[in-house]
Amino acid sequence: MSLVEEFMLLANTSVAAKIYSAFPQTAMLRRHGAPPKTNFEELANQLKVKRGLELRVGSSRELADSLDTCVDPSEPFFNTLVRIMATRCMMSAEYFCSGTQAYPEFRHYGLASEIYTHFTSPIRRYADLVAHRQLAAAIDYEPLDAAVRSKGKLESVCKNINIRHRNAQQAGRASIEYYVGQALKGRIVEEEGFVMKVFSNGFVVFVPRFGIESLIRLRDLADPEPEGE
Repeated sequence: MSLVEEFMLLANTSVAAKIYSAFPQTAMLRRHGAPPKTNFEELANQLKVKRGLELRVGSSRELADSLDTCVDPSEPFFNTLVRIMATRCMMSAEYFCSGTQAYPEFRHYGLASEIYTHFTSPIRRYADLVAHRQLAAAIDYEPLDAAVRSKGKLESVCKNINIRHRNAQQAGRASIEYYVGQALKGRIVEEEGFVMKVFSNGFVVFVPRFGIESLIRLRDLADPEPEGE
């Protein structure tokens, strides 16, 4: 982690604590629930059986440290692939109104922080803008609008932001898939891919060079029947 990133995390956690102390029922916070250890069982087993690697999931720190050791000198992308798969075993982070959760549920698993919010990017995230307004009120810089003091209103705002965030992520992935498809249209390109999942009727392949993932159906791989038969 760079020095800039450390200061950004410190700013976010410090602001979270400040606005929570000022507005214990209506602080705009962000939480990341701890995933059940069973979520990692399949990945941990495959790493141990196939590569002799141990994935420890007792805490977020243990997970981070063990992910650092999941490397294969002959395959530069291997560590990134394992991290992608580990991320899919986790819960999604979400914005929430502090009055809707007990304090132990505030914890951000991925950052190992007891309390957290987004504060450092108000020009691109509305949640940060709300946090700025709450901080301004907490330090008596300017009054807080009554709407942001409403628990019900802030709950609605958090729900909407979470939905919009998921939609933005899906749109981003769809955009990559579309433009890669346009670039490769009418061409045959051979690239290395990684099988991510296997089903009875096909398998999911991830192509790291293009950053795309797709289902390959077995029926699409079947040789066409000769004409006249």
